[in-house]
Amino acid sequence: MTGKRILWILVIAALFAALARFFLFDTYRVASDAMAEFQAKGDRLLVEKWSLGARLPQAIKWPFIKDKAKSRWILSEKVNRLPGLSNIHREDLLVFNQPLGKASEPVNLRPVLLSRCVGLPGDFVRLDGTSLYVNEAPKPRSVDALFCYHYWPAQNALVEEAFKAAGMQRPLLTRNDTGFLFMPQLEYMRLLIAHPILKVALKPYASTMDNLSTLVPYRGYTIPLDRRSMETWQALINSHEGVSLTEAKDSSWLLNGVAAAQYTFKQDYYVVLNDHQGYLNDSRRFGLVPASHVIGRASLLLFSPEKKHLFQRLR
Repeated sequence: MTGKRILWILVIAALFAALARFFLFDTYRVASDAMAEFQAKGDRLLVEKWSLGARLPQAIKWPFIKDKAKSRWILSEKVNRLPGLSNIHREDLLVFNQPLGKASEPVNLRPVLLSRCVGLPGDFVRLDGTSLYVNEAPKPRSVDALFCYHYWPAQNALVEEAFKAAGMQRPLLTRNDTGFLFMPQLEYMRLLIAHPILKVALKPYASTMDNLSTLVPYRGYTIPLDRRSMETWQALINSHEGVSLTEAKDSSWLLNGVAAAQYTFKQDYYVVLNDHQGYLNDSRRFGLVPASHVIGRASLLLFSPEKKHLFQRLR
């Protein structure tokens, strides 16, 4: 086989690999422990794109160019996606671009995150501490989810003894003279059954960030343009809908500079929550995830350096 033929084979193989990465699947390296114990930091996941419809790149970033403006080649002003074969479902592990950022920043160049979908377009989602409700029906969280429990340092020995007796190991954290630990709800219930005194010593903890109440907009959902609705939706619309919505001096509303009485959403949105309560980089912090930001669905654990697992299906 001649050198020229080998070169052509390598070029074609590289082209097919690039096309597969753009349109079929990609890999994602988990950057934190936000998804609790099943997807640990450092895990390499397979992200399938084709079933949801591959997203075409909005911009390309050239390597080795330090100037941020010159390193980007803008391909499209808006995000375009190929038709998909299925929809996103609750409990799907979504890989998506960070919703926070300047509207002018290309979506596909923003930081990539992993989180679990808990709210679909049209849902009403409410998070009350550690309790999740979808359309006012209670929804159980993932069995791997880690929730926060707190205790006073004076009870540290009692908590440690209970864990030792139950054969459990959990890191005990101290902050501002208060002890914290994270564990699944089932594990907490086992501890309470074995050591009822822990009902007083060890209690669930939720901060003000562990509260969420929102309707999830969907493509075609129409809202009136008034001050009450704009308090909820103006920032979202201006950030992710590709339009400019401003209030005129006479308290009417201008859509791209033209008076309008209502607005119809152009895309679907989702609510995501991490399996680890202590990691707030989810809808508790940045709100709804637009469909345009979704890269794909994490479906397979390719490799875990910590657990030494290979090719394990995600749940």
